[in-house]
Amino acid sequence: MFPGFEHIYQLRDPVSDRVFRGEIQGDVDCLGLIRGEADPRRPVRVGWGMGGACPGDVIWTTSAHPLIVHGRLANVLREQAVTGWHSYAVEVIDKGGEVYRDYQGIGIVGRCDPIDLSRSVVTLEKAPGGSFPKFLGSYFAEESWDGSDLFMERPDTKGKMTARIFATEKIRQLFADAKVENLRFERLTEQEISTSVYEIGCVQHRLPADFKQRVDEAYRRAGVEKPRGRE
Repeated sequence: MFPGFEHIYQLRDPVSDRVFRGEIQGDVDCLGLIRGEADPRRPVRVGWGMGGACPGDVIWTTSAHPLIVHGRLANVLREQAVTGWHSYAVEVIDKGGEVYRDYQGIGIVGRCDPIDLSRSVVTLEKAPGGSFPKFLGSYFAEESWDGSDLFMERPDTKGKMTARIFATEKIRQLFADAKVENLRFERLTEQEISTSVYEIGCVQHRLPADFKQRVDEAYRRAGVEKPRGRE
């Protein structure tokens, strides 16, 4: 049974410059790794990229995609029968050159359909230069979720893929109980994304057909003038 979007989260990198951030070494399909679609034949080497000198429970990388966890956390996921993931071997090298083999890479194999922006609310966010539109709330077709505790979006109609990791309440509670740091859980119903993310580049096809009208209505509702370039 679908738990409701208020109990679904995006698992995010807190982007701290104080903790160890890894750098994937060699020719590696980083997006394929996090999406559970790459099958490395040898341990993936993760060197020091920036931040703290030694790795902690969770390692994010400079390439943004792969997620590396300590073996104790991977064991928690297995012991609690968490679904929607598999692991692959990694070697982590800290700033001083010491090699750690008690880490594992996480590949997410659970799936749902892509986020449907027509279900998000268009609101305004104040910023230097005026107020700019954003999407509030991220939603996908409930029946498209395969029931996994960890999951990602399937490719969209143009074959575009994301690296967003979604997690159920079970995962949030497990990580809280395990006192895991260097992770952030963002509730999907509270997620805010600037519309410019979709207005620029190769994902404009994801915008709702009535996007312009919804933006106009957001400005009318707020009683503010559109910034130059949106008239």
